[in-house]
Amino acid sequence: MQDFSILMLNRLQFSTCCAPDQPTSAPREERLRVTLRSNLLTIAAVPTDNRTGNTLYARRTIVLDGVAIFVILPELPGTITDPNFFKATGSVVVFDGPGPRRLKAVGTDTLMKECRGWIFDAIEIGT
Repeated sequence: MQDFSILMLNRLQFSTCCAPDQPTSAPREERLRVTLRSNLLTIAAVPTDNRTGNTLYARRTIVLDGVAIFVILPELPGTITDPNFFKATGSVVVFDGPGPRRLKAVGTDTLMKECRGWIFDAIEIGT
C-alpha cells in the first residue's frame, strides 16, 4: 500500500469497552483526514471549520493484498509531538482495492474519564 492523504466520510458509532465492536448508538457522520506515511497511519477529525481535530496514530502490522491492518498507538511515537493526539487503543483496517478506499476501526478510550468504545466505518470522498 502506497503513502496517501485522503478525506473520508465516517459513520461513527459508540459502544462499550466490554464489547467495543457492538454499537450502542445511532451512527453520526464526521469527516476524517486519513494519512499514511511509511508505516504510520494518522486519522484526524476535520471539524466544519477545517481545523485539525483529535488525531489517532496507528502503526501498520500486517499487509495483505489490498488490505493493511494497523494497531492504534496508546502513546505518540518518540519523534512526534502533536497537541491533538488522542490516546486510544484498538485496531484499524484499510481496504485499498478498486474504487474508493475504505477504513474500519474499533477502539476504546477514556477521554470522558469512563471507558467508552467506538466504531468507525469510513469511505474515501476526496483528497
